[in-house]
Amino acid sequence: MMKRIIIPILATLTLLAGCAKEPAGSGEGIPMRVAPALAGETKASMQTADLQEFYLQLSCADAAYGYFGKVSKSGTAWSAAKQLFWKDETTPVSACAAYFGGHAFTAAEFSGGIDLAVPADQSTQAGLNSADLLTLKAANIKYEDTEGGVLPVELSHGLAKVNFVITLGDALYDAGIGFIANPVTALTVKGANTGFNFKPQSGAVTVTAATQADITPLAGTYTPGTATAKAATAVYEAILVPQSFAAGKLSVRFSIGTGSYTWTNAAAITLAAGNTYNLPISATTAPPVDSYNGHGYVDLGLPSGLKWATCNVGATAPEEYGDYFAWGDTVPCYSSQDPLTWRENKTGYNWASYTWCNGSYTTLTKYCSKSEYGKDGFTDAKTTLDPEDDAAGYQWGGSWRMPAKADIDELIATRNNTDDYTWTWCDGSTTKYAGTDVAGWRIVRNSTGATLFLPAAGYRGAAGLSGAGSFGRFWSSSLDTGSPHGAWDIYFYSSGVSAYGNYRYLGLSVRPVTE
Repeated sequence: MMKRIIIPILATLTLLAGCAKEPAGSGEGIPMRVAPALAGETKASMQTADLQEFYLQLSCADAAYGYFGKVSKSGTAWSAAKQLFWKDETTPVSACAAYFGGHAFTAAEFSGGIDLAVPADQSTQAGLNSADLLTLKAANIKYEDTEGGVLPVELSHGLAKVNFVITLGDALYDAGIGFIANPVTALTVKGANTGFNFKPQSGAVTVTAATQADITPLAGTYTPGTATAKAATAVYEAILVPQSFAAGKLSVRFSIGTGSYTWTNAAAITLAAGNTYNLPISATTAPPVDSYNGHGYVDLGLPSGLKWATCNVGATAPEEYGDYFAWGDTVPCYSSQDPLTWRENKTGYNWASYTWCNGSYTTLTKYCSKSEYGKDGFTDAKTTLDPEDDAAGYQWGGSWRMPAKADIDELIATRNNTDDYTWTWCDGSTTKYAGTDVAGWRIVRNSTGATLFLPAAGYRGAAGLSGAGSFGRFWSSSLDTGSPHGAWDIYFYSSGVSAYGNYRYLGLSVRPVTE
């Protein structure tokens, strides 16, 4: 149901300077000053401080005594082309004023009316302000009824303000969407007529039929969800011509990730001039995840264009730990996790079971840059895993691969770019990822809302699973050439993240990437 808010009327006096027009005849008259102010100010539309000019028409019973023209602001002073005067203390003056997006009104338009249209692009504050019609319908006022001869020009909003209030339901929070930034994109209002006829004397606005155009509103406030109140709220603001919509005739379309959403009014809606309306819209289902070869990915807008998988190999959700791989092994050392059943020729994560050595770190048989680590002095020129030894590519196929150290460094660098990225440690208690108790780093690109989660899955070694819930280690495909019995990984915990060299036999998580 649409909530209607009546805008209250406020009278605000600005600082003024004299404006000029000589009276007819002897030059007698009382100097007039002008005090423009906006009635019913709102955050999203024009306010008194935004007003820099308006058009004013003055007339009285003596047809020879009047004024029409632009009144402009310079600093805190308002001025017209000529000095304005009251004819005397008791003769009423009819005052009429208007402003609309810099339109140059004429005297004929003030008398007979003018066809106008709100802009379709209201996606900026300036664009929204340019859609705001301000009007003071003709009314009589006497000098003796003013304060010191100051003519109050109290402009009212002549069109309707609509706040499209989008609630992002629990499902989006649970899918890791919208934790920090507004994930809504490409929001468009369809079905509204943008044209109208305006008669300044009466302030009347009449919608012009067959002037429908897609309107892009201003993205206003965004309130992200929390672990206890998952629903997020995104507000979009537009100024529309007062008009009525039959059921099903007004629609709002927008995107979240790769998902498209459409809202259509179920009941008739009537917008009245000078009013503000809150229009509730809901997005209750999470959008489909961007995917490649059957596996989801997140585009964080990295310089390389690299996409990171949404979850680890062996996992089906971002918060799951998944499988643990020795470096260069394409399958885990175990065939089941609970209890662990070791595969043939494997006794655990140790040098004795490691594929690419003869039982110790000084008997490497592949990926060895120093003879003292190779079996019988063996070395080769391999510093990056061959495709057939890459667990990500073997398990997921296509162009999926393990990240190189340079890819890890690129991801880590976003932690310093606080303008566009937010790294948040989720401890599983006070700060949760998708409502779970799994600890890890949540990485959000603020400008798009794209979210990557790295669970603190620990590692597997000779003593079994260690560090789960405290830290995480994800393999890269890059050999530590200075110590070739090790390879680079991304090592992270609650207060830090870095690239780190680790023993190749250890069981670490694998998070695939793709171009």
